[in-house]
Amino acid sequence: MAARLNELRGFLSVCGINNTGPRNARQTTELITSQGFTSINDFNGFKQADVGRLVKAFNTGNPASGTIGFMSQKKLEALAFWVTDLKKRGLTPTLAEWNNDAVEKARIESDITSE
Repeated sequence: MAARLNELRGFLSVCGINNTGPRNARQTTELITSQGFTSINDFNGFKQADVGRLVKAFNTGNPASGTIGFMSQKKLEALAFWVTDLKKRGLTPTLAEWNNDAVEKARIESDITSE
């Protein structure tokens, strides 16, 4: 379980979610804990609106750890699209494949824009 959560922190970090400082004060830890995530597979099936609600709930309920900004939200939307797309094709999302290029590709393929 700990390995899956550490991997999830890595995915979130690529999205711009803060993963520095004491573990209990990190945005990644707060997001995982407050929303009950257990692995990257929890993003499977998320829609763009689901991510928007997730970010709104996090930003409202966790003022001490800071808020998730607009561009990080867009990257989380891309992550959800990417995970869902891989799962549909019978593939497993890996942290080694989730990088800035993958974020941009997922944003284009899903038609997620920052406009």
